Amino acid sequence: MAFLPPQLPSEVWTHVFGHLSTADKFSVRASYAAKVHEPQQLTHLCICDVKFPSTSMDSLLSAVSQFTNLTSLLCHHMGISEECGWMIQSILTCLPRLKHLSLSTVASLYAPHSRHQPGPIGAAPGVPALSSLELIDYEDGLLPEDVMKLVPHLHTLAVFYKHSHQQLAELRCDLRAWLSDLTGLSTLVIVKGPPVQEYVCSLPATVTKLVLCVVGISSEDLAAVAAQLPNLLHLHIDPWPSHLGALTAKIPQLFPQLRSLNLRHEHVPEKDFLCLHKMKELKSLEVLDNRPRLSELTSKLRTLTNYRLSVKTSPGQRDLLACSCVCQVY
Repeated sequence: MAFLPPQLPSEVWTHVFGHLSTADKFSVRASYAAKVHEPQQLTHLCICDVKFPSTSMDSLLSAVSQFTNLTSLLCHHMGISEECGWMIQSILTCLPRLKHLSLSTVASLYAPHSRHQPGPIGAAPGVPALSSLELIDYEDGLLPEDVMKLVPHLHTLAVFYKHSHQQLAELRCDLRAWLSDLTGLSTLVIVKGPPVQEYVCSLPATVTKLVLCVVGISSEDLAAVAAQLPNLLHLHIDPWPSHLGALTAKIPQLFPQLRSLNLRHEHVPEKDFLCLHKMKELKSLEVLDNRPRLSELTSKLRTLTNYRLSVKTSPGQRDLLACSCVCQVY
């Protein structure tokens, strides 16, 4: 039987080829004939700002299900209107080898015409391979509290909320229930969303890497996080537009075992910044904002650590294949 190439919307290919140089486009065209007979070798697929002919989830599933070897799938801003829990469950069912899934969520629970009304989460067939889940533009209530039962072996959870808690009158805080079901979580990313005190008691002790970009982090929040995460090795903390300020001096006492630390220098007194030299296990420090005299200050800090500490003061080069929906957030 003759092989038919997978029918993805033309907008997908336009978006992909738009990132290639002229030389790369000719290279792709030259190699396509040789590779078209084995498209299932595709393992990573990013679909961003692509509008499918239908707002039904069926159009997306029909496209991606042809790539059964996919291990990483990013689906952002596609105009799909379906209940989010059902979306995750359907994708995991048709892509059994998927390890990383990144989805942007929609403002309504389901479209009026949707055939898939919200309901209890059912068990996914077999043991899901998914180890990393990323939710973009999330709003509390879009996913059921038991949704993480679909992915009990998740190692990484990243939730990029659409709003900070200061922008909303009330939040349901789905994170409390989610984190309680993720007993093997090792990496947690939280951007905006509920105040830390709403979910800190649910943080799994297994977490070793934490990214916390939440407005208004207090000294009590830091102490509570430290108590919950005794094995934390990597911390990225950024309460912008508020500031850590003098709380920076408490980090060595609360997290003495850290190997890497990312934070802002703005509004941090020099004596408090230099307190970071007390962290004997710290190997890497990244300063997220480049302020006047920063080079002089980091030089003092490195001297205090006997040049053991590596300090980075400018953003690293972004992965050209990474989606800007996430890269622009933190």
